[in-house]
Amino acid sequence: MPRSTMADADPTGVWLHETGPDGEPGSVALRAIAVDDVDQITAACQDAALQRYIPVPRPYHRADAEDYVARSIALWPTGRKHVFSVVPAARPDLLLGVVSLTVAGRCGNAAYWLTPEARGRGAASAALRMVSGWAFEHRDLAVILLEIHATNEASKRVAAAAGFHHSGDIEVATDDGPRQALLYVRLASDQPLLPRPH
Repeated sequence: MPRSTMADADPTGVWLHETGPDGEPGSVALRAIAVDDVDQITAACQDAALQRYIPVPRPYHRADAEDYVARSIALWPTGRKHVFSVVPAARPDLLLGVVSLTVAGRCGNAAYWLTPEARGRGAASAALRMVSGWAFEHRDLAVILLEIHATNEASKRVAAAAGFHHSGDIEVATDDGPRQALLYVRLASDQPLLPRPH
């Protein structure tokens, strides 16, 4: 399958959502990250649980969010990284979290986080399914990897619900030194899960 030119286009028009078996759109959508997300990202990254599992600066300042958003927007046209804001389909200005995809060849590495208020409602697994489906279809990826902290039980459940499978353990370098992580994998040849991204 040829790669879509969508990866090289202006990301502001990219909008992903799931459609259920009844044809109705899902409650969660993805759009490209935007400058207007800075304040909500700054607030979300104060969360202790997020800081435990996600390698964000500590303490986290507004300037960190500004830099992250600016770099994310700049990287999109290169095709090396795509960062999406997770939002309610009915309220695209409200940030529920972020899901990103770093691309090297036909391999992608996904990462995500949610605000405390958005957790436990299926938003993370929906976001991961959508970005995976988009990557397989529009970026012609063969495999997507997901690194999960060994103690992050919620993230393990999210990965399984999004069609990822535990394939082994890896050592990850962090600011606090190396740590063990679980490697989850989803292949393009894996049977797609319903609901599917559109």
